[in-house]
Amino acid sequence: MDNKRISQASTGQPYESKESDLQVITRTANILRLLSAKRPFLRIQDVVSELSLQRTTAYRYLSSLVAEGFLQRNHDGSYSAGPLLTYLGAVSNLRHKVVDVAKVYMEKLSRKTRETIVLSLWAGAGPVVTLVEEDSSRLVHISVRPGSLLNLQAAQTQLFLAYLSDRKMVDSILSRLQPALRKTIEEGIERAYRLGFAANSNVEPGIRTLAVPIFDGEGNICATLGVVGTVQTVPDDIKTPLGRELLFTAQQISAQLGNQLYSTGVVLDVDDGENATQGGGNE
Repeated sequence: MDNKRISQASTGQPYESKESDLQVITRTANILRLLSAKRPFLRIQDVVSELSLQRTTAYRYLSSLVAEGFLQRNHDGSYSAGPLLTYLGAVSNLRHKVVDVAKVYMEKLSRKTRETIVLSLWAGAGPVVTLVEEDSSRLVHISVRPGSLLNLQAAQTQLFLAYLSDRKMVDSILSRLQPALRKTIEEGIERAYRLGFAANSNVEPGIRTLAVPIFDGEGNICATLGVVGTVQTVPDDIKTPLGRELLFTAQQISAQLGNQLYSTGVVLDVDDGENATQGGGNE
């Protein structure tokens, strides 16, 4: 306790900070509430106008939230969910039904392929690694940290951007990119939607992710499932033994979630038609 607190406590007078702890918590919560699936990015003017704060006060709060990891500041001056907020979201997502359903299938797939299997859920500004199954039988294997926010070049991100039903949100995310990067990302999104899978080896040198979507009972994308390994062990095509195992696993999970496309037990393959893995949420 600092000297000011001690002296005031000894006189029996209640300690009052310049800004009460309760007010700080309330304002912090209100700022974080402004983030949503429809508005994954905030600007200082949003905080000023919607919470009736002075600009200097809003900036002070936003800077503190960035310093503590709740928010991150983007190159265009906007704010989005930071690493701590993303991690807490991933912890909360562990209660999501798809996580319960997927775990057993992911364990089986990891043992069979001897690769790292990753399940990601959408978290407003991008997908978050929520569940990871690593093959411990290998001396060396790829480790992925749960709670990681995947960047726009990641295979699982491009799948979400391809299949999410909220196209205005997707456009908002893409509108913040430099033209050259946006063109590259949009090409990846179009390819993922057309083929029903995504592969990427540009995020980490020598590492490749092959990913497919998981759909819920209403045909909306609710998660992505990816195999993460080296470029030598993970192919960039779904029409391979590993790719078919991945696709089959994702379809089993979708069926368990009530997706009618796969509930008959007849597993569709990419050979059955263009975009055969689509669950019907982005037509």
